[in-house]
Parts: sequence; C-alpha cells; structure tokens
Amino acid sequence: MYVGMSALFFVTFSTRSEAACTITEGSTAKVFSARVPATGAVTLSATVAGVDPILLVQVWIGLHRATDMVTSLTYGGMSLTRILEEQDMNNANHGSLETWYMAAPPAGTANVICTIGDTTNGPAELLAATCYDGVLQSSPIGGSQQFADPNEVIAHRQNLTTTSTNSMIASLCVDNCGAGANDAINPGANQTQIWTNNSTVTGNTGEGDNYPAPAIGTYTLSYTLAVAHSADIQSVEILSICDPTKTFTITPTNTPTPTATNSPTPTATNSPTSTATN
Repeated sequence: MYVGMSALFFVTFSTRSEAACTITEGSTAKVFSARVPATGAVTLSATVAGVDPILLVQVWIGLHRATDMVTSLTYGGMSLTRILEEQDMNNANHGSLETWYMAAPPAGTANVICTIGDTTNGPAELLAATCYDGVLQSSPIGGSQQFADPNEVIAHRQNLTTTSTNSMIASLCVDNCGAGANDAINPGANQTQIWTNNSTVTGNTGEGDNYPAPAIGTYTLSYTLAVAHSADIQSVEILSICDPTKTFTITPTNTPTPTATNSPTPTATNSPTSTATN
C-alpha cells in the first residue's frame, strides 16, 4: 500500500468580550502658555500606557495669522499626524485649532513638543494630550468634523457621524470670551469633560471631552457657555480595536496527513498441472 500526503488547514478565530472592545481614556495633561516663546515651542509632559494606545493632542493658538499653525508636533522626538486644522477668521481676536494623534506611542512618560511658525507675535497657546487605550492601531481615526461658529449665543452644537461601532468621540471646544473673561463651558449630558482651562489673560476658555458612541450614527456634541459668545469646535472619532469594518487575512498552516491510496496486490490463480498416465 502506498501512502500519499495531503494538506490540512487549521484556522483559529478569537473573539473579544464587549468590555474588551471599550475604549478607555487614561492619563490627560495640559499646559497653557500666555505667550509662546521666541523658539515657537511649547512643551508638555505626557504619559502613555495600555495595550493598544494612541496619543491624541489638541492645540489652540491665540491668533490666526498664516504663521499661527503647528509646524512640528512630537512625542519623545517622534512626529504625530495632523487630523484637523482650523483658523477662525470671524474676528481679529479669534485663534486657530488643531488636532493630532500618534498610534502605538511608546509606553512611559515623555515630552510633547508643539512648535508653531509664529515666532515674533508671541500668541497664547493651550496644549492638551490624552492617552486612549483599546484603539485600532492600523487606522485609529474614523470620522472628523470642525466648526467655527460665529454666532454670539450660549448654546453651540456640532454633529459627527461615526463610521464604526464601539467608538469614542473626542472633542475640543474653545469659548471666545474676550480679554478679562473667565467663562466656563458645560458639555452635553452624554459628554464627559476630561480637562478644562480658563484664562483671564486671553479671555478664552478651552475644554476637552469624551462621548462614547456604541453604534454607527450621527451624534450631537453640545456646549453651553456661561455667557453668549462665539465658539470653535473640533471632534474626531477614535476607532475601537474591535472595529468590525476592518478585515483580516487568514494565513493557512500546512500540516501533512497521510492519505491512503489503493495499490494493486498480486492475486494467486490456479494453473493446471500435468498428471502422468501409464
């Protein structure tokens, strides 16, 4: 009997619990500089931890000239990626907003260094860094939206349509109060404020908040100001490690197994024999 070989493919699937699909917000740090130094750089110490983290950095610059933009943003000497950039041209005293991220940042504590092009006018700058865990590393950002609302009103809103399930919406809102003011910003009922900064130096209040988005859909980010002013908002969708819209590749493993084959075997046949006669 001849024994041949064929391939048997084994594929293993793993699933995560619903809790494991939840994006969590870890450490948050912020710094306010009343006047950016001549180097154009503002430094913030940030801490990263977790299994599947990203670092999200939100920036407000107190002016909106052509040079009032981030030219370099690094964590531990490594560059981040810009998601949004917005300059509010509705008033000479309004500023610029930007949102950046880094996937798989090294764990530990390192400096976030934000450098802008304006090295002569010394605008104010607000810099905030937040670590999120449980994030899809290959493409962590889904939908995004920004809005410079010129209306001098108490309530400001922005809609964001998500692209996947189990997401987290991270937002930055700035209240254009005017010099000497110090007005609080109160986010909507489903939003959790994770940092805030009130400055009487520039009169601008900034805050960051999270809004869990378990299902694909349109979510309304809302903000109530203490006094009617204009406001600027940026929002981004952070995608969960369990994002079902992402596909994966199965790599088969060959395991040889014996396969029996039929081989002919000899079969005895009767042959006549001669018998002597007298």
